[in-house]
Amino acid sequence: MFCQVCGARNPDDEELCVRCQSKLLVLSGVGVVEEGREPQEEIPLDEHLLERISTLEELVKRTGDAIKSLFESLGNLEKNLFVAHTGVLALQETLERRGLVRAEEVRDLWETKLDERMQAVEKKDRFLERRDRIVARFSGAHEQQFVKRLREAEFALLALDSDRGIRALEDLYKVDRDNAELGFYLAETFFSAGNMERASAYLKKVLAVQPNHFESLVYSGIIAGEAGDVAAAETFHKQAIQRRSDAFLPHFALGSLYAHASRWNEAEKELAKAIDVAPQPSAHVLLGTVLREKGNKSGAIRHFEEALRLQPDLEEAVFQLGLCHLEKNRLKRALECFHEALEQNPRRLEYQEAVRILERRKLYPLPHVAGPGADAFRRAEEALGRRSRRSRATRRSGFPPRFSPRRSASGRRRSPRAGRFSPAIRRRSSRRRRAPSSPRLSAPKVAPPKRPTWCAISSTSTNRRLRGPSATTSSPRTSPSRGKTSTPRSTTRAAHSPPRPRS
Repeated sequence: MFCQVCGARNPDDEELCVRCQSKLLVLSGVGVVEEGREPQEEIPLDEHLLERISTLEELVKRTGDAIKSLFESLGNLEKNLFVAHTGVLALQETLERRGLVRAEEVRDLWETKLDERMQAVEKKDRFLERRDRIVARFSGAHEQQFVKRLREAEFALLALDSDRGIRALEDLYKVDRDNAELGFYLAETFFSAGNMERASAYLKKVLAVQPNHFESLVYSGIIAGEAGDVAAAETFHKQAIQRRSDAFLPHFALGSLYAHASRWNEAEKELAKAIDVAPQPSAHVLLGTVLREKGNKSGAIRHFEEALRLQPDLEEAVFQLGLCHLEKNRLKRALECFHEALEQNPRRLEYQEAVRILERRKLYPLPHVAGPGADAFRRAEEALGRRSRRSRATRRSGFPPRFSPRRSASGRRRSPRAGRFSPAIRRRSSRRRRAPSSPRLSAPKVAPPKRPTWCAISSTSTNRRLRGPSATTSSPRTSPSRGKTSTPRSTTRAAHSPPRPRS
């Protein structure tokens, strides 16, 4: 036998090593081999595998039978629930016909009771999670009695009688004031129920025993922020961040606090850290709102769309996205977002008013513009008013609809300062007259018939108005095929019309 410490060889009947005196790992006795005994017959491997497979088949069969029985039980339960629900609806309809109850009253009471039961189930689940820690933190003398009373409170919570269970836990906390887990469970329960005063009292007791309790710091900051104590809330959240900097809730709560206080830059930093820790849809919505308040509409739209990607039925993200499109003057996109938000929550007045205003925006005056863009908006409105007045003056001046007051009868652009052609167009026209592209036959000039003075004046003014300054020096054209003099149509019309008084 060899020693396991020094490796020295020892006799078989020794219990200690001869060299190092360490205890040898030996059997309790010396084994004796019986030579005359027959060796046991070994089980073949194939039979062993078949036996194991048969056992597994039996287990699978039992599991299948159990699942089948479970499905049958679920079917019976669903059938019983359907029958019970039908009976309740029949009873409600009978009472409504007799005028004893109203449908709205029954529905409201039903929803209230459902919320109460759901809260009771939530309290039970949270207690089962913290039960072992509450027992481990007990520091009193009578532990067995404490565990017994805790079991009674547990039975009350399991029976969904949360009021009796919470009263029993409050009595237990009076016995063990140093139990931070039990105190925080009571504080969290009252916080979920909306009783901030009692929750704050229990949180103060927990922090007095354990000042670095992370959950108590976060909840204390939220309660202080709800009460309007911004400084205390900020202190609690910063202590929680120092305790655990990789947590989502303190960064998000501190960012919400800064956002409510209109401290946009600080809110953006904290919310960005919260999103880095855990990209939650609520954090994206709040950060998008902060960016929209800062004027970064593109960044806000990006965060709202990311929130909708994470949670497509988030109505607040849809509504805020519509506001961003509305501020960027994308009315169609904004109306689509408002319609989608209204479909998800038809009772919210903000969504109804937004859809109504955009669908009938011509009947509502535009809101007053203030801030940095007010001056630019005023100048734009003044320019729009001048353009409208110019258009009305053009219509009153007597120009045909196809003529623009800034264009001549030939379609060429006129100078905006005076009623003459621009110098560039005059030079181009004169260059074309000096160097024609192809020779053309000129018609023989025939002197026009003499007319009265008022006819000449009328035709001259008409040509000047319709053809420009060159119309006064143009001569009538003679058709070479007919040999007749062609008089301009405007001159003929002017010859048969009475003279107009010159303005």
